Amino acid sequence: MSEVGNVSPLQTVMVQCGEHNLLVRAQLDLFGTGHLIKAADLTLGTAGCPSTRVYPENQTVLFDYGLHECGSRLQMTGDFLIYTTHLTHIPNYPGSVIVRTNGAVVPIECRYFRKGNVSSNPIKPTWIPFSSTRSGEGHLSFSLRLMNDDWLTERTSTVYYLGDLIHIEASVSMANHVSLKLYIDRCVATLSPDKDSTLRYSIIDYNGCLLDSKAEDSFSTFVLPRDGREPDKLQFDLDAFRFYGDERSLIFITCHLRVAAVDQGDSRNKACTFQKLEHMCGVRAGCDGGPDCDSCLSDLCIIAGLPPVQETQANTHQLVIEIVNKAVIHGVFCLELTVMVQCGEHNLLVRAQLDFFGTGHQIKAADLTLGTAGCQPTRVYPENQIVLFDYGLHECGSRLQMTGDFLIYTIHLTYIPNYPGSVIVRTNGAVVPIECRYLRMGNVSSNPIKPTWIPFSSTRSGEGHLSFSLRLMNGDWLTERTSTVYYLGDLIHIEASVSMANHVPLKLYIDRCVATLSPDKDSTLRYSIIDYNGCLLDSKAEDSFSTFVLPRDGREPDKLQFDLDAFRFYGDERSLIFITCHLRVAPADQGDSRNKACTFQKLEHIWRPLEGSDSDICACCHVGNCGSTREILIPFRGRRDLGTEAGRSLTL
Repeated sequence: MSEVGNVSPLQTVMVQCGEHNLLVRAQLDLFGTGHLIKAADLTLGTAGCPSTRVYPENQTVLFDYGLHECGSRLQMTGDFLIYTTHLTHIPNYPGSVIVRTNGAVVPIECRYFRKGNVSSNPIKPTWIPFSSTRSGEGHLSFSLRLMNDDWLTERTSTVYYLGDLIHIEASVSMANHVSLKLYIDRCVATLSPDKDSTLRYSIIDYNGCLLDSKAEDSFSTFVLPRDGREPDKLQFDLDAFRFYGDERSLIFITCHLRVAAVDQGDSRNKACTFQKLEHMCGVRAGCDGGPDCDSCLSDLCIIAGLPPVQETQANTHQLVIEIVNKAVIHGVFCLELTVMVQCGEHNLLVRAQLDFFGTGHQIKAADLTLGTAGCQPTRVYPENQIVLFDYGLHECGSRLQMTGDFLIYTIHLTYIPNYPGSVIVRTNGAVVPIECRYLRMGNVSSNPIKPTWIPFSSTRSGEGHLSFSLRLMNGDWLTERTSTVYYLGDLIHIEASVSMANHVPLKLYIDRCVATLSPDKDSTLRYSIIDYNGCLLDSKAEDSFSTFVLPRDGREPDKLQFDLDAFRFYGDERSLIFITCHLRVAPADQGDSRNKACTFQKLEHIWRPLEGSDSDICACCHVGNCGSTREILIPFRGRRDLGTEAGRSLTL
């Protein structure tokens, strides 16, 4: 055997294939985002071998094991011996509520020339080479690949979103063989490399029945190229999915491939797709006639007298793909034109298309609710696939906010997919904020047409008004960010501000910010980002780059900015995160332990204020007690809330 070369699947993972051993070097900054993972969270192979050495000085770990160790797998082709294994990262956050890195599986492969013989010793064969006896026998080399949309080139990325079609091509290389035709007997999806694991989903089974094409929400199908099927290839589209109730995004697809004589099309040699409109299995590729696919309907595809197909390493292949959440970028009155809102004098009218995400997948009307009260649709229109919500402005748990010029009713449309008895899902949950604004016209009235008391705007004109806001900003901090979608490793730029009219000079502070998985800031599962009157607690986390930000030209008293390192809640697959912040103003010269913006400096192991050098005002952040908050009692209505709470939902 001779070494072919090194395989480098990632810039942060390097592999060296030796004669007897495999050497894997991995950087602790595995994803290249600056977040260091723990060496103990990296293992090699199905046996879960730990690293053999850790180098803290250059943040590198080393795995040095024999080619046959750690559960590696040997495959043989006509020219090569191929050892395959994988490096696995499973983040472990004991006692933590959030995570900042995803799990990952890095496939590793070492190829060695066979040189026409097979030997138990890589240097000296112990028996006579028998390549001459195999030359007339020929060789079959199977493969399974992810393809681009044109089906001409292999896809380099293994990341897909729900709603995507995964193009999969099986092929076989036939040398010195009579003409044969390729078939896919079965394909199974699992959450680990073990195809026999408990949680699994059958994509193809019964000798070529594409079972997933029968699912109501699936667009999976065998694909027949325009110029006809090549006998050495078989292609199919798989509608992306995730496992129900499991947050892991990596999916392992293992397929068993087989060849048969070109003219041997029968119930054992077929490729059948379920046609929903005709409610029958159709011949899409590889079948000579419809009756051969009828057996898919009864799940009986074995012909009596034929021996079962033996599964071997040579014709069983595995793909690793990653399905990530594609969060919805929403507007106030429109969600990619699938949600429309009409604000009436007394009522709110919401129309939602059942093709909620615009992907062609119809959701169930019963999975859509309005407001915290969970109001059901008032009407469903099956003919045009639309649901209608018609409720009063004060119903379904709506919330009323008042600003200087407007009365604002806020509510949200919630989609929670329910898949009773299903193993997989093809859509994510979503929350769509809805807002209706009404001009106050200088008075407040319980009737939008005729006021029932005297306008009092004149009594407030000298009092002034404070209007708070909380916004997502672009990296230049000059413009508001339109997208609410972030990836782990991103910095979220958040700007708090206050508009002060007819007021003495005041300075803005953020007392506290909390992250939750629902609009309720007091929900059980929550994470404190800022607390104790301006201590950025998240900046103290070992893997965090969160910090208060001081603009180059100094801080404006009516604004306060901070960077938040993106995270998700540990053990929860929901991607929507609600961040609620409590904003407050104080006299501009009143900087003390209750009026501050402090970041933890890890190198110095000390809390430091955003402005000035007096770190004493941040000392209370260490003990987690900075005294009670004495707020300035100025009557106002915050832009985001009826009181002093300013909140906004962010999608991670």
